[in-house]
Amino acid sequence: MGSGVLAFIPRFAQRAGLPEAYARIFDLMTDGALVTDPDGTVIAVNPALQTAFGQAGDALIGRSATELIPDLHQDLPETCPVRIATRLYAVRHDTLTDRKGQVAGAVLVFVDITEKEDPTRLGELLYAETERHYHLTEVIRATVHQIRTPLSVIGTSLYVYHRTHDAEKRANSLKNVEKQAEHIERALDGLGALARLDEAFEPHPDTVDLTDLVIKAAAAAQQRTHTATHNVVFELQADLPTIIADELALKRAIGHLVENAILYSPDGGTVTICTHLNGELVIEVRDTGIGIPADELPQIFEHHFRGAYARQHNPGGVGLGLMQVRRIAELHGGHAEAENLPTGGTAFRMRLPYREYTPLTTDVPLPH
Repeated sequence: MGSGVLAFIPRFAQRAGLPEAYARIFDLMTDGALVTDPDGTVIAVNPALQTAFGQAGDALIGRSATELIPDLHQDLPETCPVRIATRLYAVRHDTLTDRKGQVAGAVLVFVDITEKEDPTRLGELLYAETERHYHLTEVIRATVHQIRTPLSVIGTSLYVYHRTHDAEKRANSLKNVEKQAEHIERALDGLGALARLDEAFEPHPDTVDLTDLVIKAAAAAQQRTHTATHNVVFELQADLPTIIADELALKRAIGHLVENAILYSPDGGTVTICTHLNGELVIEVRDTGIGIPADELPQIFEHHFRGAYARQHNPGGVGLGLMQVRRIAELHGGHAEAENLPTGGTAFRMRLPYREYTPLTTDVPLPH
């Protein structure tokens, strides 16, 4: 085993006199493993990976990792598939640092998955993982932006509050702090939503008064957007029966639609919320905004998609709201759709299969 590996043994292990033990574990691993220096040059290869290459360690050490394995690249996701000879491996990697915290290289572990997964399917899954990694990075960047600006305003407001005796100025400063704190809370909620979307979501069906739910969801959305200039109109079917649904999830989806309609409509615009039952349950939110470009409509419910207007007028957004609407609709056995209206503005709809509540039924699952 190359002596360079010992330079990367954790400090606690070195103090405990354990580097040889770590080196032994490296040699005995059944999965392939290699270590590179900061430039990507291979400095150690364990016997399992030497066998995979069909070459001794001396023939591999000193060469570039990307030369040995062309599938490797600088922007490598946390897990990716690579092929060595006729075998397919899932590769995990991590950065190694020295005592000063400086990057000292990397370690890569190769797990043979040739017999465990269809390569085509694996490629699709890992491509999706790469996309998720990219979108997560974008969400974090947007969230940092969303938090940095309110923190700056809070700092300025507190400065004014502590250095003035004017009661009105002090009150306005506290209002600014409260408002910016709400912005930070919304940014963190976006990260929480992302985490929930990455988990298996289990619906919790219950009996729901949809009319009451729509009114509450709309009121909460208005409060979050701090608007008093939009005219919110309800066109709710009067005799709508009690339905079975996940109340919290459905309230969140309706809230996202109403909030979007308010955010992307001009001051003084009208937001209309409709419900009706005609074989299926339809929840519709219409606005009087500028509409959505035709080429963006097919993507509007996609993961993290944000149209040109949204990026310009709400740069801190992360593009999770409409995706959650779509997913919640699908979890109820339905779907979400959007269309531009001939009179201007956009209509968003959730179409859900209707299941009537019967008191004698217990533990009724959501329709699949």
